[in-house]
Amino acid sequence: KATALRDFGQVCKSRLIHRGRLELCQDAPLSSVRGAMGSVFDVVAGATFPDGQYFAVAVPSDASTQVYLLVDPSGRLRKGGYVAWRDQLNPGTTLGRVPVVELAPDVALDSQAPLFSFETVEKFVHMGPGYLSFDLVFTGTRETARGEHMTFDYREYMRDSTDAPTFESTLEFPTTEPTIEVGKLRIAVEPDGYDGLRFRVVADAQPIPAGAVQTAPEPALPAAPAR
Repeated sequence: KATALRDFGQVCKSRLIHRGRLELCQDAPLSSVRGAMGSVFDVVAGATFPDGQYFAVAVPSDASTQVYLLVDPSGRLRKGGYVAWRDQLNPGTTLGRVPVVELAPDVALDSQAPLFSFETVEKFVHMGPGYLSFDLVFTGTRETARGEHMTFDYREYMRDSTDAPTFESTLEFPTTEPTIEVGKLRIAVEPDGYDGLRFRVVADAQPIPAGAVQTAPEPALPAAPAR
């Protein structure tokens, strides 16, 4: 989130009011570049330009246009082209395919002092039917009457809380099994001594996006051991 540190508004040279003062722009997209001190805006993306890295701060716009301010990590507006906007956002238009246009207003807003402060906001995202939150913790390999077994602690949680598990269980798998299945997860595993485990998620039952290229799992396992 980005919080405005002062009132701001984009002015245009072509609109003068009394005593030579400039009037705020009335035509889109620059008419959307305004805000009040303390107002909170969404930071929708990061953008990299030859002159540096910037955040795209979305300001309220009309139904057919979306306007962003390009702001550096210190909260200062980018010098020159600090306005970016997307036009023709008709119903059904895919936002990612609409070109972004950069604008450098004739009367630039102050870029010397920070205009925004940033903060990270955490929120729970409802994942819909079938979503499950759980922990799978490797607890070691041990000798049993049935041979060596890998042991895991399995804990399920409510969708909106991870304070306390709603279900717990201890799972065991023979070390001779190269792949284990937990729910809809399929995991390639390889014990590393009695306290370590190399692993790789082979399948997670998530739908493959349209147009994505599906590849077969690689045989190699990551070098980092699990806890």
